[in-house]
Amino acid sequence: MHIVARDTSNMMSKQIGINLLLSVVTSEKTPQGLLTAADLARQIMSLEYSREDERTADLAGMDYMVSAGYNPYGMVETMQMLQDRQQSRPVEFLSTHPAPENRITYLTEKMQTRCYGLEALKVGSEDYRRAVLERLSD
Repeated sequence: MHIVARDTSNMMSKQIGINLLLSVVTSEKTPQGLLTAADLARQIMSLEYSREDERTADLAGMDYMVSAGYNPYGMVETMQMLQDRQQSRPVEFLSTHPAPENRITYLTEKMQTRCYGLEALKVGSEDYRRAVLERLSD
């Protein structure tokens, strides 16, 4: 989904813009503490874009799954597995990805408000077994 949404090129453009802005407003006389704070602000801004890109990609992926005839609940199950396997939880503010529980929330909300007739869609277990698991055992 990130490729379709051009997230990487958009992020690079934003970072170039931020770096240009910082280079214009700073000089060799700028105190080191201010440069460090500006760099930290740049990193935090990049993380915020990244989390929003992840959210957008998750929701677009759900749309693609439904369009392809698959029940998107598998995405929620995957996020639940990620949540269950997390040994430690980084502060979401400093993470490139939304916390699994937040992803579960917005994916579930979308399914409840925009996806109808999910029970008629494929789950994909058999497709996965045939396309992936059988090939691994060869």
